[in-house]
Amino acid sequence: MQGPFNLLYTYTATGSTALSFKSAGSGKPLANVSVTPGATTPAIPGEQFTFPAVGTTGPISPASDPSLCFTAAGGSPIVNNTSLQPCGSFDAATATQTFVVNSQGYINLVGAGGWVIAYDSSAIVGQTLGIINSSASQLDLAKMTPVVDEDAPTATVSFGAAVTDLATISGTGAEGATITVSVNGTPIGSPVVVSGGSWSLPIPASIGAGSHTFTVTQTLNGAAAGSTTATADFGAAVDATGPTAEFSGPSTAVTGTGAPGATVILKEGGATIGTATVAANGTWSIEATGLQDGAHTFTATQTARGNVVTTDTLTVTRNATRVNVTQTNLFDGSTFRPGTNTFTGTGTPGATITLAVTNFASGSVTTTVKADGTWSVDRNLGSGTYVFTITQDAKGSSDSISDITLRPEGSGVKRPFTTVTRDGDTYRMGTVTFTGTGDGTNTATVTLKVVSPSGLASVTVPVDPDGTWTLRRSMGSGPYTVTFTQTEGDGSTEVLGPYTLTPSS
Repeated sequence: MQGPFNLLYTYTATGSTALSFKSAGSGKPLANVSVTPGATTPAIPGEQFTFPAVGTTGPISPASDPSLCFTAAGGSPIVNNTSLQPCGSFDAATATQTFVVNSQGYINLVGAGGWVIAYDSSAIVGQTLGIINSSASQLDLAKMTPVVDEDAPTATVSFGAAVTDLATISGTGAEGATITVSVNGTPIGSPVVVSGGSWSLPIPASIGAGSHTFTVTQTLNGAAAGSTTATADFGAAVDATGPTAEFSGPSTAVTGTGAPGATVILKEGGATIGTATVAANGTWSIEATGLQDGAHTFTATQTARGNVVTTDTLTVTRNATRVNVTQTNLFDGSTFRPGTNTFTGTGTPGATITLAVTNFASGSVTTTVKADGTWSVDRNLGSGTYVFTITQDAKGSSDSISDITLRPEGSGVKRPFTTVTRDGDTYRMGTVTFTGTGDGTNTATVTLKVVSPSGLASVTVPVDPDGTWTLRRSMGSGPYTVTFTQTEGDGSTEVLGPYTLTPSS
């Protein structure tokens, strides 16, 4: 076969390739139009063909002029087959021609449809091959469609059952080829080699949230051998969205959005507030409780499929209602056991409570009102009498409870419960003083109750440590019927009266 040669079509070999030609009109293979590098004319029993310089396949008929061969783009033959000898056999019944090329390639004539060829591509990978003929009129390029069947790579992305499982990108490719996966031009992981026709690569969690397109590139023997892409959605990043307004109570629902099925952990500082799973509609909610008055900064951490972790922060504000300080124990007139005593009460969440001794020099103790509005503070008390003031500083103002007198248990004098008042006594209208004796060793109190007329308020005072008590009450034009009741610390009572009192003339 002599030149000149006309270059009809070029193709860059990239892998183990089968190349055939089909009619552009009918789509059927063209009979007797097929080529392979390094091959000679098929051997037909009793005949032998030899072509110089290039390996050529042509029509089965020995009388036909083989006119196709592989060449470099410049026209020079790629494969010199002078050392090759045709071998093989032709099965007339199935119209199949088979022979081995250098122990690496083979050619099949499939039925009467045309040649299907395959060859070891290692000798030509990366080179541009040309299909030429010695007479352009012999082949109509417009009627020929090259069909390339390569082991091009495939790729899919899969996710594990747990959100903490890394995603995996995997697929098929040419045996021994190297697969490189990249996103936006940046490789992920290390290249992998196709083994057994398949490959797999874990996707690092650092890929991040959202949809990503992975570009898979295959190389074989140092040359490009196809590429493909795969797209996977790792879900939306976490977003903490509410509440946006101030709230007054100790709890609130912190809400947000994220990737459906993802796990969200809400923390304040290092303390975990709660955990939630993002719903199918992409929302989540976690109840935050025990919140003190003021600002709180929460961090929401989401773990979505592929072990992709995202975070977001949200600052919320509790604006608690201001209330005055109260006591719930150790009231004025109470007794105590020397040692550590716990004072309790209520107040404004977040306020500072100061317990101060006012009847002698002694250090104060402070505490903070808890989120639920309660407070408590420990104070060591000796064997003497204490007078306390409890002060609350809340939201820029203060309030207090003063003159809280406390005495140790067992101190004082216990006297019989008596009163100097007698039935039939008279009084001068205005403030009247009543006196008597009682138990001054405990938390006893004396209450003057007006029996008649009904509906008037009672007056209560503690029994002094010396065993005496003094009580003052405003008295009108009367007459009044009164009683005096002493109540001990254990709840037991003793009553004097009734006494009827009339104003003096």
